[in-house]
Parts: sequence; C-alpha cells; structure tokens
Amino acid sequence: MDARALGALLRSWPRAPEHPAPEGLEADGLVRAAVHHGLAGFVDHAVDRAGWVLPGEARALLRRESLTGAARGMRVKALLVRSLEALASVGVVPVLLKGYGLALRLYPDPLQRATTDVDLLVARGEVDVAVRALTGLGLSVRAADAGRHGEEDSHHVELAGPAGLVELHFRALAG
Repeated sequence: MDARALGALLRSWPRAPEHPAPEGLEADGLVRAAVHHGLAGFVDHAVDRAGWVLPGEARALLRRESLTGAARGMRVKALLVRSLEALASVGVVPVLLKGYGLALRLYPDPLQRATTDVDLLVARGEVDVAVRALTGLGLSVRAADAGRHGEEDSHHVELAGPAGLVELHFRALAG
C-alpha cells in the first residue's frame, strides 16, 4: 500500500498539499491507505477541501467508504446518547473516551472519525450500577467480562447487544 499521498494530505492539513491530486495507482493507494487507517471520512473531506479530483473508481470507493463510516458513526452516536441518558438516570456521569466525544473536539465533522463502539469511563465503585443501567438498553455483559472488574489486569467491561457495543472503563490503564 502506497500511503505517500495520504501522508502529504495529512501533513499539509488544513492547507491544500502543494503537489497536484494523485492519479492512477497513487490515487488508489491514497484511498486504500485512508480506508485501512479508518480515515476515509476525513480524507474525503480533505480531498474536497484541497480541490483534488480523484479518478472515478478511487473517488467512488472513497465516497462509499466515507458514507459507510458516517452511517456507522450515526449508529454509535445513537447508542452513546442512549447510554448517557441511562447512566444519568442513576446518577452516573461518565467521561467520554475516544469515539464520538473525541471526534466532536478534533474533526471538522465528528462523523468523519471511524468508530465502532462507545467507550465510557466511570469510577470503579459505579461499575455495578452503570452495568445495570446499560442492561436496560438491551445490552448484556459479555461472558468473558462477567465479574472481572475486580481483577488486577482488567480495565473495562464490555456490554453488547443489537444496538452495538459499550466498553465501560473503570480505569484508564490495565495492569
């Protein structure tokens, strides 16, 4: 995978790169690298802002991956909002880690950041009440995580269901 065009685009951000838009295999490499690194949404935006016109197939793939990522991000955002509401109803105020919360602060549009789950940090003493609140959303603790929040090497509990995955962290680092 040739990621030179991706590197040039990212290094120059928010300005346009000094060299012209990639063509042929270089354009394909840009798109493959963007998809591989979870940057399709951002790169789609940056390519437009730079005034670059990519060849048809590369442009179509970048756009398709960008829209797919945005749709996934909307689903994760909905789960985030529902999770925050459920936790607020039991008096738990988590810290948003990674995902949509980070994207809201750092990206031109938070849906440009690839995300697949919700990451929340709560105090260790709030884990049980938080888990009960989140199970009310149709989420279940993954079997391997049940009761592990007291173990030395554990740092989060995973809850999964039809709406997606929530990682409920109770410390920033494991070990």
